[in-house]
Amino acid sequence: MKKSYRILIVIIGILQPSVSFCQQKDVDSLRLVLSTQNEGKDMVNTLNDLSYSLYMNDDDSALLVTANKALAMSEKLNYNEGKGFALINIGRYYLDQLNLEEAEKLLNAVAEIAGKSNDKKLIGSYYHALGVLNVDKINYTEALKFYNLAMTNYEEFGDEKLIAFMNRSFGLLYIFQGDCSESLKFFFKAMKYFEKVGDIKDIAEAYSYIGENYNQQGNYAEAIKWFKASIEISKKGAKKDQIAATLWSIADLYYRQKDFTHAILNYQESLKIYSEIKALWWEAKCYDRIGFSYALQGDSLKMAGNIAEAEKSYTSANENCQKSLNTAYEANFIAELPWVYLDLGGISMRLKKIPQTRAYLDSAFAMSKRSGSKMELRDYYSYYSYLESMVGNYKLALYNYKKFILYRDSIINEENIRKSEGYKTQYEVDKKEDQIKLLSTENKLQTALASKQTQQKNFAFAGIAVILLAGGYGFYRFRKKKKLQNQQAL
Repeated sequence: MKKSYRILIVIIGILQPSVSFCQQKDVDSLRLVLSTQNEGKDMVNTLNDLSYSLYMNDDDSALLVTANKALAMSEKLNYNEGKGFALINIGRYYLDQLNLEEAEKLLNAVAEIAGKSNDKKLIGSYYHALGVLNVDKINYTEALKFYNLAMTNYEEFGDEKLIAFMNRSFGLLYIFQGDCSESLKFFFKAMKYFEKVGDIKDIAEAYSYIGENYNQQGNYAEAIKWFKASIEISKKGAKKDQIAATLWSIADLYYRQKDFTHAILNYQESLKIYSEIKALWWEAKCYDRIGFSYALQGDSLKMAGNIAEAEKSYTSANENCQKSLNTAYEANFIAELPWVYLDLGGISMRLKKIPQTRAYLDSAFAMSKRSGSKMELRDYYSYYSYLESMVGNYKLALYNYKKFILYRDSIINEENIRKSEGYKTQYEVDKKEDQIKLLSTENKLQTALASKQTQQKNFAFAGIAVILLAGGYGFYRFRKKKKLQNQQAL
């Protein structure tokens, strides 16, 4: 019942950046530097660098405290660049919390600062954060546009590390879009830098992402090679959750090939690590995937006529999904509960436990209605259609099947609309860029005028006209170029 997109989202989630030795070393070094500084711009810069390192370490609470200190000190010193970086870091915090509205407000406050600044790192960081915001909104066209602007500024700034992280962001964006060839290109670029500096965690993560790209393409032999390479290098110093994540990806590889025996074994190995590090969220996910794999294994055995073994698989499926349900409640993992209830409903249906099936599906329906998840409601109606046909309620079976079709088509249509909306909103994105460039032009004009106060007034006005005309022509060419690129893409 579950689409591959849901599986991909889970895989990308477990492969997201985790703490590495190098990043923790950065945090420790910056805290040491901070302890030697007095209030001033240098301290603001250190606080902002520390905020970013804390962000990369997933230390959200410390990130927010540190970034707010940087913001308060920047405002006191009237230090705009410091304020810009602090707002971006606070915006990153809210992006991690998926509070997109608050993140967008903070990033909008950075627009004017970025427009008046010549700091390429600040401008690149601003565009990078805007790109992440649009990825979270599933506005991939805008995300790509902002990522390109971020990369341009990072390259002009000349920081290899920022460029490598930007390449990784491009890789993630393209894998979300299903363009594995383009995604691989960027992950290989990022990997070269990580191998150059010897960051084990980032190398292992890049290997896993490359493996996942091959997995999505169905090139399983190449995928397993990269996954195993990731595990081997992870043993040299990466965190355990990186190994658990890669084991999950290997399990998914076997799951795609319908080799449920090996899928289950690797999900179980991943589960052992998550249980050891007490990652309840992922324990719940592992139990659910193990359970659903047992259910599909049972289906294969049943089709082969091995009814007794099929029943054993269904029983194991039920036991693991029950553990998933209990763990999800313990972890307050509300978003997973409807899916687990749906899986339990499907398993109970296979075991012909009709009242239990209804109870599980009704629980899933109640939660899905509250959340408004169309994918969950689609699967609910699909299961219920089959259930009603099993018990001979063909009228209700037809009703539920029609509802299933309605939600299925709605999801497909929304995806198509979302793609077209990306082009419709291009004008607003261009307008925001023009505003930033115009502010930058105005700032340059003010600087130029201040340094040439002794020149004749008419000469100054002539200079202003030239700069504005040049700026306007630049904006025109930029919009035209982007328009042509979009037309070619169509």
